[in-house]
Amino acid sequence: MHVGPQGRGTQNKVNYKLTLNGQEISFDASQQNNVKDCLSEGDKSTIALAFFLSKLDIDPAKADKILIFDDPLSSFDSNRRMYTVQLIHNLLPQIKQIIVLSHNEYFLHEIYKRVAAVDRKTLRIYQNYQTGSSGIEDFDLNKLVENDYFKHLKELEDFLQHPDILKKDIVLGWLRNVLEAHIRFKFHRQLREIPQNDQTFGRIITHLTTTGVAFRDSNTRNVIDLLKLINNISCKPHHGEPTPDYVALGVDPATINETELCHFITDTINLIDNRL
Repeated sequence: MHVGPQGRGTQNKVNYKLTLNGQEISFDASQQNNVKDCLSEGDKSTIALAFFLSKLDIDPAKADKILIFDDPLSSFDSNRRMYTVQLIHNLLPQIKQIIVLSHNEYFLHEIYKRVAAVDRKTLRIYQNYQTGSSGIEDFDLNKLVENDYFKHLKELEDFLQHPDILKKDIVLGWLRNVLEAHIRFKFHRQLREIPQNDQTFGRIITHLTTTGVAFRDSNTRNVIDLLKLINNISCKPHHGEPTPDYVALGVDPATINETELCHFITDTINLIDNRL
């Protein structure tokens, strides 16, 4: 509760007490129900934030304030995180400016989505290890939280417009990633039989083959053969595993050219859009 100014004080202050199951919590560590034993780190952070907001609520000059929230999610569970997002959003029309600093990009994005484009700005600190310096730059928060599947699919589409053989290994990895993600989602029920730690791309393809999964394309054999080919040219065999026979495959990732890469990208997108 709010208490009026006392003594020489000129500002209202906040008076409070904490209870747990009707029992008052003491700040004296020697007492049975004390803060150290009764409250988690998340509880303490929540209470500290509540005190701060309560004091702000009675500040007659809050409309001129600039608030900085420095990583406010310490030890917060998901419910408290979402409640904090709502609290910050509710403060926006009452405060001159709010700055939120956090390592949690999804928390920042939840706030970002609730603010009009003209009223928000996202920045990040970058480190230049060559010059030993750092700086602040504009940053697209949407890209940071974008699902890898959509991100890599867009990058494959961009490669078709601007091929660069220097990106060969990255592109082969993107092919594998988008196909594996798509198959895991579309055939998730069929793949439940495979232990989670054994769900490699090759193992997934084998399982689809042996269980007779129906694809949109009735030419199942051709679909499986193409998946196996992309798996073989994009895999990086671990120590002791045999290297694929690239001569028999007719494609060697070490000598693949831009035209061949673009064909594989087109085949991959066609598998996702029409064949699987």
